[in-house]
Amino acid sequence: MSIFFNGIDRFLNDEEPDLFLFGHEQNTTGSIRLGDEAENLGPTFKALQMAFYAQDEFQVNQNVKLTLGVRADIPIFLDDSPLDNVDFNTTTVSLIEAEGYDLKGAQAGKTPSTKILWSPRFGFNWSPTGEKETQIRGGLGIFTSRVPWVWPGGIFIRNGLNSAFNVGVFSGQPIYSNPNNWVNNLASTASPTGDVDLFTEDFKYPQIFT
Repeated sequence: MSIFFNGIDRFLNDEEPDLFLFGHEQNTTGSIRLGDEAENLGPTFKALQMAFYAQDEFQVNQNVKLTLGVRADIPIFLDDSPLDNVDFNTTTVSLIEAEGYDLKGAQAGKTPSTKILWSPRFGFNWSPTGEKETQIRGGLGIFTSRVPWVWPGGIFIRNGLNSAFNVGVFSGQPIYSNPNNWVNNLASTASPTGDVDLFTEDFKYPQIFT
């Protein structure tokens, strides 16, 4: 009879994992940055979201009034110069597209182009008797929330240039609480690696119809 242990069970039973993954900051020379020297642990960029709104009311008759409006949201990057991963954009992008994936102009270190997010709205106010004792109101429209900048923020930090992840086979490797103790146990410290956040050139932030 075999017993299956998931990751939580193995951890609670003090069993050693099969692999270890260690992430760290890199500087421009490819060396490890630890402690106070890790200056780029979070993305830093400037952006704004402008919004314009226009609305008008139309009294169709004494019983019905319509409201029409439109809002325009314009998210803009004031800092559109993340680190440019030339090797990824010239080599890896071609390899990905050769496998049949259309990246739609996405490149590492490239922010989405500025798009106007149109949000039209319609509302009505109907008094069946005209005496306004009973009123029925309703409406529908498209709505845009505040831009979740945490999404595109990944372009500035997860671009394959300033972070690294090293994977090694776990063979009795102890767990260190001090990150400096991991340095000599990394599989590689020569080049940055890790995930790369990409946005298509014509990316539009989500809107909801309700």
